[in-house]
Amino acid sequence: MKTMSALLSILALILVLPLISADAASSKSSSIVNLDVEQLPKVYDGENRRIVEILKTSHFQKSEFETSEDFAKRTAASGNKVYAFSYKPRRAAEYDGILEKELSYIFEESSFKINLSRIKIIEKSWDDVKGSYVGQNAFGTKASITKGTRNRYFIHLPEEEFNTDLPMAPAKAKLVAENIRILYWVRISDVKCRKDSISPSINNLFDGGYSECECRSILLEMWIYNFKTGEIFKKVKFDPNQAQFKWEE
Repeated sequence: MKTMSALLSILALILVLPLISADAASSKSSSIVNLDVEQLPKVYDGENRRIVEILKTSHFQKSEFETSEDFAKRTAASGNKVYAFSYKPRRAAEYDGILEKELSYIFEESSFKINLSRIKIIEKSWDDVKGSYVGQNAFGTKASITKGTRNRYFIHLPEEEFNTDLPMAPAKAKLVAENIRILYWVRISDVKCRKDSISPSINNLFDGGYSECECRSILLEMWIYNFKTGEIFKKVKFDPNQAQFKWEE
């Protein structure tokens, strides 16, 4: 009896496995995000977590061991790729002592106001710590110095001023205000990397190497969306060949 039960369980598993595989494949394909989708996955932050990988593999600098032909092919392939980066507009931000809001709700107009007028930087930064020691400056002040490598990676998003409205009833606006995000669809136009060293000081208790990669980007589209649910509220398209923003709404 136990043998028969075990056989039935194995048979059921064999029959169910293809269905599970099919569901997994379907789920995987439905999670693909491109410029044509009308719904984003929940808590979608684009390529933000891949910044280091993207910048390390997309250098637009010619290596001394690389032919001009290979360099042209590599940069052309990288330049044609489109990446999506998510940015959370600040509800209150201070620049040079002036308080500015990038996202605010106007109750009388039942609409959000979005004002983006600064260079937006998506940053990945971390320290590879390799130890520490006690240092002392010329005045005899002692402090613990961290030793290692500091790594910083930046995506410079377009800096031109962008203003738009997002009409929304107050009840819904109150629920989604903290989850509104901007999704920047860009092509990488230039990548520069450099290495340097850091000398410790009383204001910077770090001693070691410094590695930085940064890039600028060409804006194709900006989407306003709900980070929590993936709902897309608005898509704004730009002409990548124009110096100034031109959009179709």
